[in-house]
Amino acid sequence: MRGLEPGFAQIEAHALAARDLGVVLAGLPELADLTVTETLRLAPGRAVFLAERAGLPVIIKHLTGPQRAAQAQAVADEILHATDRLSGTPHRVAGLIAVAPAQGIICTHYAPGQRLDRLLVDLPRDEQLALLARAAEWLAAFTALRRKQGPFGAWYWVKQAAAVDLQELDPEGQALARAIRARLRAMAPALAGRPVLRVATHGDFVDSNLHWHDGTLWAFDLGGTQWLPLAHTVAHFLLWRAMADPLPDTHHFGLPADLVAGFLGGGILPADQLPILRFLLGLAMLRRLPQTGRRPDRAARLRAAIQGWLAEGA
Repeated sequence: MRGLEPGFAQIEAHALAARDLGVVLAGLPELADLTVTETLRLAPGRAVFLAERAGLPVIIKHLTGPQRAAQAQAVADEILHATDRLSGTPHRVAGLIAVAPAQGIICTHYAPGQRLDRLLVDLPRDEQLALLARAAEWLAAFTALRRKQGPFGAWYWVKQAAAVDLQELDPEGQALARAIRARLRAMAPALAGRPVLRVATHGDFVDSNLHWHDGTLWAFDLGGTQWLPLAHTVAHFLLWRAMADPLPDTHHFGLPADLVAGFLGGGILPADQLPILRFLLGLAMLRRLPQTGRRPDRAARLRAAIQGWLAEGA
């Protein structure tokens, strides 16, 4: 692909990935009748594809790294657990069709409906918040049976903050990053050792990994089991969503106040976890800083959110 313009190089890479997947599927009798129709995402060690079986869409994830067998089986096990856990509830997950661990293949049903982040764009604010509250209910149902208490390792997360690569940031971004790190270090002594609620949770719980269909939220793109503070998952969701919201007139934790209140209003996070949420939101903001360079709109919202987060409790 040397010498190709970036757009053509991406098209070529997607085509080659789909071709390679077709060769793998041809050797798997249980999946040989699938037809790959589109490469949805390419990343180091993994690719996601849309395919068809008997006229119905399915999703295929192809892992290619050295740990692909264990990773594929872990993802399949998590999907099966989620399907069982959510049975009988108003919440759903895109179910498993087949897994081929040796080849790094996970095949799932295609979640019906419309992606939540796209649906929210055209809705009035009260309807947006109602759907986001439903997302919090999904997370609560998913994590309900796999929870445990333990001491909060605040200094571990301070070290994670120190490890974030900030070399590509402009001077303003560098200054914000230094301020976040300093604030996290200042907050850590009061939080270290406090009881923290850990859960086995969806690895990337955001509105773009949810579909809304006929009154039901469907989740997809689950990873293997990860035990993390519930506040960590909530922070990830709230910050991701806030990057798509208009800059708020009022904020809480640096985010739109109505978003925070709407998502937390159903009790997804116990009140004693809110200081940990604020701390982990700072870390999430720091990690996001180097990733918004190609999205000026999101970069502006993130930097405004950081300023608000720093101002609270200053």
